[in-house]
Amino acid sequence: MGNFFSYIVQGTAITVGVTLVALPFGLVLGLLMSLVHTYGGKILNRIAALYSLLLRGVPPIVLLFILYFVLSGTINLSPFWAGSFSLGIVSSAYQMEILRGALLLVGGGQMTAARAIGMSRLQSIQYIVLPQALRLAIPPWSKPSGSRPGGSSTPRSTSTGTRSSRSWPPAWRRSPPIRSTLSSSPTRAPRRPKGR
Repeated sequence: MGNFFSYIVQGTAITVGVTLVALPFGLVLGLLMSLVHTYGGKILNRIAALYSLLLRGVPPIVLLFILYFVLSGTINLSPFWAGSFSLGIVSSAYQMEILRGALLLVGGGQMTAARAIGMSRLQSIQYIVLPQALRLAIPPWSKPSGSRPGGSSTPRSTSTGTRSSRSWPPAWRRSPPIRSTLSSSPTRAPRRPKGR
């Protein structure tokens, strides 16, 4: 019974840790990309739109494998940080669309009024547009922030080898790694006896 509760406590700590890294990272990156999408000009606008389109269609586990297994030769990332960053990057695409919608809700009149009183474009965004947009983005932003802890189990899938499994906390290291269900043969329903 004691081991069971220790697993629960360790798993909760890992979930909170992944969420505390992924959510702010996704928020900052999503805010930057939303500003680029809204005020960056034609070329940067298309780049930001492509970023949002691709990342919203990529499963987090695919990006996790790219960060952890492909880039492991040049960047030394632990499974915890690779998982947190992958969830944060995928989350940034969704948060980018939320923040971009809030920026568009503020309206161009606010920017025009700020420029009319002598503010630069950057000052107008920083002091006039952005505070109003962040206030408008709070209600829709609660959805990705509430669902992000549910995706914190994704980094567990990287513990498929002896090298990676040593770096995991004990709660993740004691259980067997995730096996692919594609290689397992499908279960068949039992046949009915003839004559019935």
